[in-house]
Amino acid sequence: MAIIYWVFLLITIVVAAIIIALGCCLTDIKSDKIAVAIIVTIIAAPICIGIAYWGTFSASGQRALKDQQSELSNGIQRTITVYDMDGDVIETYTGKFDVQSTESDGMIYIKFDDEDGNRHLIYSASGTVVITEEEE
Repeated sequence: MAIIYWVFLLITIVVAAIIIALGCCLTDIKSDKIAVAIIVTIIAAPICIGIAYWGTFSASGQRALKDQQSELSNGIQRTITVYDMDGDVIETYTGKFDVQSTESDGMIYIKFDDEDGNRHLIYSASGTVVITEEEE
């Protein structure tokens, strides 16, 4: 699960604990203290379960984790192959890359820095760029 979801999960748990503590401090009646704890738990538990489920089992949660993994480790081991319109290989790059792509005016721009610190910008109007994640 990506760090941001762990942060949301932790914040939810801390807020729930604070609410329970405040609820227990504001009343001397034992049944009210138990009621506050039960109500907050009933509200907070599904939120925590939902965050954990989304981050672990959804496709967007898995993409967020992969993005974070790439960001925190300065890229992922990949092979980038650039093809021309006829399918011939123009260039192949292999290494640890953090790849960014944007689209503007019908052009796709792919940007990455290689392990030597060289920046590569690939402008792909009609060719094809294939980025494959490799096993480390």
